[in-house]
Amino acid sequence: MLDSGHFFWTVQLICEHLKAFPGPAPASISYLGDALMQDGPGLSLLPALIFLAIGKVPVSSDWLVVALTMCLYQAMASTFVYLIVFKILKSPGWAMTAGVLWALYPPAILNTDRFLTEGLAHMLLLAAAWLLLESTEASESRMKFSVVAIFSGLLQGLLLLTKPPLLFCCLLINAFSWSRFPSARKRLIFAISLVAGMVIVLTPWALTAKATTGHLHVIPKRCAVHNLAKGLNYEVDAWQGFPVPDLTILYSNWFGFDSGTEELVAVGRAIISARPLESLYLAARKFVRLFSLPWNDFNSTVLFLSPSVQVLLHRAIVLFSFLGMAFFLFSREKRDNLRTISKVSVSGVVVVLLALVGHLAYMPFEAMPRYWFTGMPYMVMFAVLGAYTIRESHSKKLLIASSTGVFFVVLSMVDMTPLLVQLVGSVELAMAFEFAIKAVLMSLIVGLSLFPPVRNWKASAKISIILPSLLVIFSVLLLWVGIFQKRMTKEWSCRFEPGCAVSRSVKVRGSDKLPGAAYLVVDCDREIEKAKILLNGEPVKFESYPVYSTSAEQFEVCNYVRFFANTRGQQFENMRFWRIIPIAPSLIKMGEINTITIESESKPVTVYGDYEPEGQPRRYPPRFLGFSPNKFVHDPFAADGRLMDSIGLKVIEGSSSFFDGKSKNNSDLSPSFGCQTGEYRIFLALDREREGRFDSLLESADTETNREIWKHGLGQDAFDLSMKHGTSEIRMNKSILRFAKSNSTKVSIPAEVSRAIKANTSVKVRLSGEIKDERSTGLYSSIAVFIEGTKHNFVLPASSYSIASGDQWRNFEISNVIPVHPLLEDMESISISIFPGPWEMVAAYGCPRNAPDTLFRNLVLEVEHAEAPQIKDFRALDIY
Repeated sequence: MLDSGHFFWTVQLICEHLKAFPGPAPASISYLGDALMQDGPGLSLLPALIFLAIGKVPVSSDWLVVALTMCLYQAMASTFVYLIVFKILKSPGWAMTAGVLWALYPPAILNTDRFLTEGLAHMLLLAAAWLLLESTEASESRMKFSVVAIFSGLLQGLLLLTKPPLLFCCLLINAFSWSRFPSARKRLIFAISLVAGMVIVLTPWALTAKATTGHLHVIPKRCAVHNLAKGLNYEVDAWQGFPVPDLTILYSNWFGFDSGTEELVAVGRAIISARPLESLYLAARKFVRLFSLPWNDFNSTVLFLSPSVQVLLHRAIVLFSFLGMAFFLFSREKRDNLRTISKVSVSGVVVVLLALVGHLAYMPFEAMPRYWFTGMPYMVMFAVLGAYTIRESHSKKLLIASSTGVFFVVLSMVDMTPLLVQLVGSVELAMAFEFAIKAVLMSLIVGLSLFPPVRNWKASAKISIILPSLLVIFSVLLLWVGIFQKRMTKEWSCRFEPGCAVSRSVKVRGSDKLPGAAYLVVDCDREIEKAKILLNGEPVKFESYPVYSTSAEQFEVCNYVRFFANTRGQQFENMRFWRIIPIAPSLIKMGEINTITIESESKPVTVYGDYEPEGQPRRYPPRFLGFSPNKFVHDPFAADGRLMDSIGLKVIEGSSSFFDGKSKNNSDLSPSFGCQTGEYRIFLALDREREGRFDSLLESADTETNREIWKHGLGQDAFDLSMKHGTSEIRMNKSILRFAKSNSTKVSIPAEVSRAIKANTSVKVRLSGEIKDERSTGLYSSIAVFIEGTKHNFVLPASSYSIASGDQWRNFEISNVIPVHPLLEDMESISISIFPGPWEMVAAYGCPRNAPDTLFRNLVLEVEHAEAPQIKDFRALDIY
């Protein structure tokens, strides 16, 4: 699925063409060319050869071969980590520690089940680096070091076909290795051998690219211009987004979506020169983003380690790697100790450092933890070097530095702002103090690790003072740039129990004319549906609608949202959406202060807010529309894929308050730890241009409207004969899925129903029924609902990853409000498919080993009227 699925598709295409060779090329030759230019041949080639040896074109159920291949890469990478550290420290114990640490590093374990370039690329780079060290060591034998250099060139050629940005790592380590040879003749032989190895690999690829695409390409292009425009887009914090952000589209189309080096330079110059300060602040944030979190797309638990514990482990490795780097680069003790160590050991540390520095080539791009994964083996090596230094030096200062570092790692997991706001009373001061505390702690760690553990400390005390001072100055400069950019807003949450309430008051601009439509726009969880809302003291008869239901353009993004929610075990309807609540325009007091109150009645409700520094002219909440999968999956703490709004909302005079059931508290807006100040994300949105009003529905609090358009029961006869069970139940298990002709049923939409649907702006499609687990396995089944038309086909977003069942009958419901135009204008049928397990995984990879045995009954498919607001452009609304 997604990137892994695309690479797997490339494997299938390669197998088809190799099986047909030397006969006529299959019709999919153009697809193969496009796939290879996107993916490169490096990752797909070995699995394709394995499947070709088996004599088959792979299907998704053959994923085990891919997983075993990725496990092989990880095992080889761990071996090379061992070999490189052994060359540096000459200690089998420390080398084994490094190899095992990398083998058991949680993201590395997760990577073995991902068919992505990172798994192969990091192994190739480690192998190439080790061979370069071997060539330096074998410099006395011309034949030996030449052969070793050729093999290193072969691996680097494969690396460039797998992960082109790692070219910079290759350039750095090759240049250093070249400089280590004592004579010009040996340097020339080394360079020729290295280039020869690369040419052997890159020439067949260039000819293949010429044959399949008509153009000669030395390395895959990988949509370079588009990726750079995305990575420099300060308006969305350099995140990928759906729909694609305007600035990214502008530069991608202007310079060519997939152009060459000249266009890349032009794109970078154009974006950075437009707003250099914003680009600087973005670069600083991206630098931390690269390595502050481990790569764990699906928020998985590994080796019984929760995602939070994995973050602690990852940051501990990063910290000790910085200690190792600082000690090697600046400490006098390093120089004293390395006098007794051979030249290769020093070369090994430099090669590891340069390979790590080369990963900064990702800075101009999206800069996320996945990209830094190939650099983590080198951080593991430096972490082991730092631990070795502490162990061997017996320096109290280094012990203090490491202890301070552990405290720093724990502190990095804590949000100090609420407590500091409570102490100093100002969000600006609180955020500045938090920044300063962490900068001083980091400086203390660096200073202690550099301070020479010898009596004659004055001789090298300068470097121990200057470097931390520069770090503090850089931190202050970064903070100043952040303040200058007016982006110091920070999110907090308010979860309030029944009997409590939150409110926000805002002054609406005066006008004699009421708006055509009015809405509340709230950043909250779905439990708001159980709350009570008052506007100016008057109860509001309401239904809340996730923002995706307000336009067809936004609804089409839902498949991305649903898929990534499912990968993290979250239900689609529980995702972080802005929720839209239509209200009667007659309730608005034009030209006066309006107060919105949300009271929790039966269940706790969560509403989000922002710290708002004084004097800031705009608020910067998340965008109302759009979703970034990469932002969503790379942060284990905030499951929010919404992009930040770069334009911002103009600050309107208003105030927020929290009522704890006893007394109103205007200073602290949440019962959470510390003090939360600022504003709730509760907005009043007015559409002054729209004609007509929602009052007919919203003011009929005592009138129940008949909303049903169509209802259709799904009995046993609707499904395959093998799925019948008892008198009325429908059964699904592993054996039924294997032998049934179909696990689906298709329900045609009657013509009169189609006409009734088209008469609405939006409708609700719902499938309800009961579910029971026959064997009480504790596993989950699922149902997917597909809307099928002549132009539009999509899965109902609420078709959850899985439906919980038990040994007793339970009710379930799958429903979504869908904009009719144009999504349902051509709807012809609705298909319902039943799976014994998570439906996307079963559809792609087959049933799990212990698939559940599930019964369904009383399935009912319904379509009913819905009054969801239609908002195509939030910028056209007056938002308070």
